[in-house]
Amino acid sequence: MGLFENIPLNEIKPSDSNPRTRFDDRGLDELANSIKINGVLQPIIVRKAKTGYELIAGERRFRASLSAGLVTIPAKILEATDEQVLLIQIVENLQRKGINPMEEARAVGKLFHDYSLTIEEIARKIGKAQSHVSYQLSLLKSASDVQESLEQNRISRIVAIEIARMVDHGDQTKAVAALQREHGNLVPHKEAKLYLSHTFGARPNKREESRTVPVKHSEYFTNWKKYLFQFSAEQFEICKRILRGKTDTQKIAEAVETVMTRYGSGGE
Repeated sequence: MGLFENIPLNEIKPSDSNPRTRFDDRGLDELANSIKINGVLQPIIVRKAKTGYELIAGERRFRASLSAGLVTIPAKILEATDEQVLLIQIVENLQRKGINPMEEARAVGKLFHDYSLTIEEIARKIGKAQSHVSYQLSLLKSASDVQESLEQNRISRIVAIEIARMVDHGDQTKAVAALQREHGNLVPHKEAKLYLSHTFGARPNKREESRTVPVKHSEYFTNWKKYLFQFSAEQFEICKRILRGKTDTQKIAEAVETVMTRYGSGGE
């Protein structure tokens, strides 16, 4: 349970862990005008810091209240760990759809790497499918140009995921540049898949696969046991997701090969 108080705005500091770093100026101005007329209708959430308070959730209301000239703001004071703070921030931003996919990916990565949560645990805590969490983690391993384009809304999340499937960062950089030259800031998913398939041989469809010669499996497939034992926690979770309970040797070897080629040869 938390306490509700009216807290001076100058005693509140924004949280460094908030995944959301971009705020629409026009939207903040509209919210500030609403606050001038109606006040703050929903309290922000804070926790006590060494001096003053740390803002956990409600940064738009906090910023807009400053702009509206308020001196105090209604707030709920919680006792929360750093992990709990980050979870609250992710969930709030996802519910409000105000978070950029790369901002969410970095936050999910922090839960995975800094707090050692599994993909399954993260998915359960933020109310998303495990595949969603796995894809967000894969974005963190994409080329910097892909991440920047996604963060600046020049490509969509689904297009970024398609590009991130390619192992080579050089190919990823070429792909995102070419797609934006051709389509501007509105790259259609279908066009992106066709381009990647035709240019880089990425993810051919079943009809194309049926016309190709049998694939010669890699070292990862041949010596799958060796690489399975070297998996990081992230790679192991992704492998489990690919297998979906299958236990025959062929499927395990294929899954290991997929993880190693798509997600790298080493743990974080």
